[in-house]
Amino acid sequence: MPNNWLSRLIGNGGGNHADGQNNLDSLFKLPLQPPLPEYKDGINVAASRFSATVNRAIANFSVAEARQQLMEVSEAEWVRRGEERALALFHAAAEYVPAYKDFLQKNKVDSAS
Repeated sequence: MPNNWLSRLIGNGGGNHADGQNNLDSLFKLPLQPPLPEYKDGINVAASRFSATVNRAIANFSVAEARQQLMEVSEAEWVRRGEERALALFHAAAEYVPAYKDFLQKNKVDSAS
C-alpha cells in the first residue's frame, strides 16, 4: 500500500506514473491528485506540470467513451470503490488530523481495527 495517504485515498495504485499521478482508479483517465510541490527559482514547477497534464486530459476527454465506461461498470464495483475510499479517508484522518485523532481516543475508537 502506498505511504502517501492521499494516494491511498484517491486510488489503488498510488502514483505509479512518472509524473506522480495515479489514474489507475480513475474511470475517466483524468488526473486525480496534485503532485508534491517542487520548487525551482521560486516557481512550483510540479504545479505547472500538473496544470498542463489537466489541460491535456480535458482536451482529450471523450464524453462518448465516458458514457460507455459508465454503462460497463457495475453497481457493485461503484459500491466497492466508495467503501474502499471511505475507509482510506477514515484511516488518513485518524492518522493526520490531530483533533480527529483526539476525538477517536476520547471515544475509545481504535482506528487500526
